[in-house]
This record gives sequence, structure tokens and C-alpha cells, in this order.
Amino acid sequence: PKDPAVIFAASGWSGRLKVTRDGGLTWSDIGNLPGGLKGEIAIDPGHPDLMLAGTQDAVWRSTDAGKAWTRAAGPEGAAVGFHFDQTSPADRRVCFAATAEGVWRSDDGGASWTGKSAGLPWRGLRSFAGASNARTNLCALYAAIPSKEEGGKLAGGIYRSLDRGERWEPAMGEGINLDIQAADQWAMGKIAEYHKVLAA
Repeated sequence: PKDPAVIFAASGWSGRLKVTRDGGLTWSDIGNLPGGLKGEIAIDPGHPDLMLAGTQDAVWRSTDAGKAWTRAAGPEGAAVGFHFDQTSPADRRVCFAATAEGVWRSDDGGASWTGKSAGLPWRGLRSFAGASNARTNLCALYAAIPSKEEGGKLAGGIYRSLDRGERWEPAMGEGINLDIQAADQWAMGKIAEYHKVLAA
């Protein structure tokens, strides 16, 4: 985020992590990640040496811009998203890792992790995003989980936490599709599902 010439990329589903330092003209292997990455590489915008990456069943952490990686003790399952809380100090960055199995928070730059899924009615997370602003001291987290019909109403969908993962609550307010009946024969499913969530 501080050097536009540096780009990281996963080299295929089972390939090595690659880096370019010349805007994509040349690429080389970097780091000691075992196996291929699973869809997510995250760099702390305020402290770019801190990175998180997900493999099929684990979260990995680097504190030296991707040169060396260690497996995070705590998060398990396929990673779906990460967030670095920019309201926290760079030397004790609060980080979030979400996998299909739940959400974890680290209060020490990824050295240790604690589960933070209270309030999510079930797992199977599909997507995760966070937004934080040091000026306003606000950190908002969002997660998308599978939808279900319960008692004639839609349950699941989009959840949010405004207290850094301590509690999760539904974010299925007015204007979002809550259908539990297929709109027509071309519908992709009987009930409304939400697969991706992003935060600015």
C-alpha cells in the first residue's frame, strides 16, 4: 500500500507466493508458505511488513513483508477474509482473521488469537470484511453466512460487529432481499443468499 511497484500474487491454486518490485515486469518466489494460497493475501496498510495469508486449512502471518511465514495458532479452516484495525497502534496492531469456521481476533499483531464469533448463529462463513478509521476510532466488521428459513422468515445472511467482534448482530435491514420463496423458475435458489460482503 505504500509502494505502487510492489505487488503480491498467488501463483495458481497450488503455486508459490510471488512478488514483483517493478510493477509486474518481473516476478519471483517469496516466502516459505507450504502449498497454495486460498484466495486471500492481506497487507496492513499502516504497517506493510505485517501480512496475513490463507491456505486451505490455516492462516499464516509474516512480520517481514512476506519473506518468512509462521502458522497462526487459533484460526482454522479455509480463510475468507482479513482486516487490520487501523484504530490500533502499529506496534500492537489488532488483526482479524475469518475462516469458514468463524472469526478470530489478535490484539498483538497476529502473535496470538482468540475466537470472536459470539452471536453468529452458525458457521460456514462465505465472506468477511472490515473497515476502520483512526480519526473516528471506528472499526466495523461484516460477515456473510448461509441463509436458512426459520419459522417462515429468513435467517442468516449479513451480520455486523461494532465492538471488534465481541458481539455479532444481523444487518438485514429494510431494503435487503429477505425472500424465502423463489421469484420464478430461473431463480438460483429458493431463498435469498449473500455470498460476498465488502467494506470501504
